[in-house]
Amino acid sequence: MGVRTTITLDEVNSLLSSCNISFERLEATSDGISDTTYVLYDRKDKKYLFKIYESANREILENEIELLNSLLALPTPKYLLASKNINTYKGKTIGLFSYLEGASLTREPSLNQISQIGHFLGNFHKQTENKKSINKNIFTNEALKQMFQSVQEFDCDGSIKEKFERCYELVKDTHLAEDGVIHGDLFLDNTKFVDEKLTAVFDFIESCNGSFLFDLSVVVNGWCFDNNYLFKKTHLEALLDAYNKSFGREVHVAELKEAMLFASLFYALQRFITKYIERRNVAVKGYEEYLIKFDVILGEI
Repeated sequence: MGVRTTITLDEVNSLLSSCNISFERLEATSDGISDTTYVLYDRKDKKYLFKIYESANREILENEIELLNSLLALPTPKYLLASKNINTYKGKTIGLFSYLEGASLTREPSLNQISQIGHFLGNFHKQTENKKSINKNIFTNEALKQMFQSVQEFDCDGSIKEKFERCYELVKDTHLAEDGVIHGDLFLDNTKFVDEKLTAVFDFIESCNGSFLFDLSVVVNGWCFDNNYLFKKTHLEALLDAYNKSFGREVHVAELKEAMLFASLFYALQRFITKYIERRNVAVKGYEEYLIKFDVILGEI
């Protein structure tokens, strides 16, 4: 989240007049890269989340709303406008959500926190198994191949291409089944905690059909390494234990390893393309992180 499109308080109140709430102030957020997000305050200082979607259209937002409405028992935002009142600002779709307290982690997660993520993901997958999203699966072999070819055709140092090729050859035949609807981006910055308690999981706008193993692998890549890329086996064990208990299935490390490697390379390629090929003006971290994690997973798990 963050701010890419500016808006005034008067404009917000005009756009959201149908919800019969008078907003007294708005506060820009400073995190994230995808959509514009403000915190709104009413007369009683109650908080709300206001989003301007930079690329998602009404159909995609309605898809997110439908998904969130099915997750009411989980710590996810609640959409507060009637579908008929979905509006646009400067041609961009807007949304109003409940505000969930807490803060994204800026340090390594504890075992208790990783267990809560496993518990959430297990319950999420239990509810979305065999469900369909209008968002097509973007975490596929074909998508990986296209990104890999883009890097190979790009004018960059040959050693970079060699690193990507070595990894690609190891995962190019990976088959990830479509199990249901996945989050696909469950990194630390898409969650909030109050002390040790998980209070929010958000940014479902790009949730799509996909592999539950891939969804788990995103969490492994984002939550189970320390700042020096040392793999934390105890975190993986805690994640899988909580996930299996919540979902009622048995996922073992051996069957997850291939998906973990796939996810590492996917995000390494995605970051490289965003930063160096597309040259998008967004805050993207270095791709090297995920190539390092690829090697750690390959050699230690």
